[in-house]
Amino acid sequence: MRSFLIVLLTAVFFIPVLGQQENYKDVPSLLQRLSAATSDTTRILIKCSLGEAYRSNNPDTSLIMANEALASSQELKFKKGEIHALVVLCVLYREKGDLPYALELGLKALKIAEEERLAYE
Repeated sequence: MRSFLIVLLTAVFFIPVLGQQENYKDVPSLLQRLSAATSDTTRILIKCSLGEAYRSNNPDTSLIMANEALASSQELKFKKGEIHALVVLCVLYREKGDLPYALELGLKALKIAEEERLAYE
């Protein structure tokens, strides 16, 4: 029973770390796609993906990418990008410990998604 508990706790603590490293490995290909992107909406979605990929290793860069994506989405009235950026920001602020603001961002994303009848992908 004790060895099972040790294995379970080890898995709980180390599997999320491995997943975060995988996201960070996506950064070079995402940066390449960003430089090759021709449409604004594609750039917005790639910036959101970069925000997710940078989240654990470079949270400041992640915040910059998500805020740029949010501003561009609002300017273009691109609701899918706005929702995606808000969700990335929600996770970032949750991880920083600002739970009330994270909740506010998440609820804002949910409200827009419901109004536009869009699902988060």
